[in-house]
Amino acid sequence: MRFVSVPYEKSIQESYLPASIGNGDYPTLIGKEESVDTIAASTILISYNWQKGTVRYERTAKFVDAFFSKISEFYKPPRNPLWKSVNLAATIPGWTRFPAAEEWLRNWLAIQAKGEEADFKQFMSEQATKPSTERTERLFQKFQTWKSKRN
Repeated sequence: MRFVSVPYEKSIQESYLPASIGNGDYPTLIGKEESVDTIAASTILISYNWQKGTVRYERTAKFVDAFFSKISEFYKPPRNPLWKSVNLAATIPGWTRFPAAEEWLRNWLAIQAKGEEADFKQFMSEQATKPSTERTERLFQKFQTWKSKRN
């Protein structure tokens, strides 16, 4: 088995993005210094929009909680390294996220923000010079912007 290069031609540029795969993705199929040009296709997980309060809604909500809560486990070996590219917060224009998934993400983001804020406050309290509260808040906003650009 071997990978075949897929050229990024004009006719597919509206629907796909250029990509490449290498040894880190498939070490047994691609040599250490080799890469294969290809295209990236998005994959999405879709659920029917069950009515809240129904058995099927609750089952889907339970799946969302179990899957989203354990997503970091999919990043670890022996899982495929491409799991690391999963973006649970991605949006699709014109589509609405399942309410339980939206709620899970909102709660997770709030927890992450509180943790970041606490870490930042501890860092600032350990500094030799103490800036004003207003300056600290501006620095934290800049920190969040900087961090989001890095991710």
